[in-house]
Amino acid sequence: MQKDISHIFGRFAGREVPLTETKTRMKVAGKPYELKEYSAAPNDPVLQELRQEADRFGLSLRIWWPGMVATMELNPDRLNVHIRKDNDGKWRISDDISTDASQKLRETFASIVARGVDKDVPVLKPLRLKPPGPV
Repeated sequence: MQKDISHIFGRFAGREVPLTETKTRMKVAGKPYELKEYSAAPNDPVLQELRQEADRFGLSLRIWWPGMVATMELNPDRLNVHIRKDNDGKWRISDDISTDASQKLRETFASIVARGVDKDVPVLKPLRLKPPGPV
């Protein structure tokens, strides 16, 4: 049987994670352009707690925020967390936390589990939670 770990990671939805925005002005084809880059403090307590929980379940962690570029390979043991700007201007963890395996690959893993190959693959059901606070 697969472990449903949605309730564990769902408690992070709505929590604030301050991002630093850096603006760079440049010209592209002679026209002014502003590039925005975002970064989070590596020792942010919310992200540290999230990393520890992911480690506890044997999951790698990918954190997405605006402008993030990453490879498109699928890793069934990866937890995907999105940080978005809220209406109050604060950056928060959104409620669309998922694993690569919990979306398109869920049916494939369900058939593998049904055959008894690996009954301990942790998956997340898609979260549709109302996070605490004004999100």
